[in-house]
Amino acid sequence: MTPYKKIWYFSRWLLLLPIFYTFFGTASGNCDQLYFMKSSTHPNFAVDGSDPMVVKIQTAKDDSIQKWQFVGANHVGLFHIFNNDTGTVLEEDLNNCVLELYPYCRVRLSPLESNKHVQKWFLNSNGTITNAYSLQNLDIYGRDYEPGTEVITYRENLGANQLFKLEETS
Repeated sequence: MTPYKKIWYFSRWLLLLPIFYTFFGTASGNCDQLYFMKSSTHPNFAVDGSDPMVVKIQTAKDDSIQKWQFVGANHVGLFHIFNNDTGTVLEEDLNNCVLELYPYCRVRLSPLESNKHVQKWFLNSNGTITNAYSLQNLDIYGRDYEPGTEVITYRENLGANQLFKLEETS
């Protein structure tokens, strides 16, 4: 391996240190902090879990149905995303996918099953949240920033509709 490759491999891990510290810094390896998952470009919209079958964006408000907890999922860098109000986790719904020209899957809330890969997510430094099974990103459907718009998984395009920021709640 060339010295440049060694530097590249090492530097990738350095970029992840703040994430590891945030989520694995406690003795339990879990993050007790609750977060809003807000659209990076439209911060007045947050991911909302009030409909367990179809996760949507809604106007951000201090409501427990919009608060999420990130818990380590037995693999470094993977998380279960728990809804604070329902106690269920974010899951890519493989039974509710559209496989036409632009394939996407709906996102829903389900009870935790620790071995289901569709319930595990990567939090990426670029602001995307990627499903561990399909490697597709959380996406605001059709870039329609209206309350009630579905949250889906879609191939990575780094558009504004795939960029989320985590905002700590009290």
